[in-house]
Amino acid sequence: MFVVDDEEVIRRGIVHRLTRHHFHVKDFDSGEAVLSFSKLLDRTPDVVVLDYNMPGLNGLETLKELRTMMPAVTAVILTAYRGAVDEDMAKKLGVFEIFTKSVELEGLVPLVNGAMAIHKLRGQKVTFPTHDRQVMGEAGRHDE
Repeated sequence: MFVVDDEEVIRRGIVHRLTRHHFHVKDFDSGEAVLSFSKLLDRTPDVVVLDYNMPGLNGLETLKELRTMMPAVTAVILTAYRGAVDEDMAKKLGVFEIFTKSVELEGLVPLVNGAMAIHKLRGQKVTFPTHDRQVMGEAGRHDE
């Protein structure tokens, strides 16, 4: 799995949380960095988690480029502000989920588990709606 976020503290928090749950994670600080690395790969990750708002290429622009190299990757977009994300473009690019991040990142692990499951079922054509997951104070919290 790839995690792409320009904010080091948040990126390290995401990586820590996911590796604690036995995911194999490679992290990058920009869209450009993940694209350069991806050109060298023989295998592609199952899931890519991308911050939406980054200097240079944003998360959706990065995903658009990644799709040329890894069309089957399952993508999750992270954002601090849901309204900033171009949801039409996210749907066109096949984004699995748009995740509203917070300091706690609660709910991310179950979301990534779902993205992994969807990746494994990729042979079936299924449409998944994107919806906001408010992490802090969310009714019906997901256990990790």
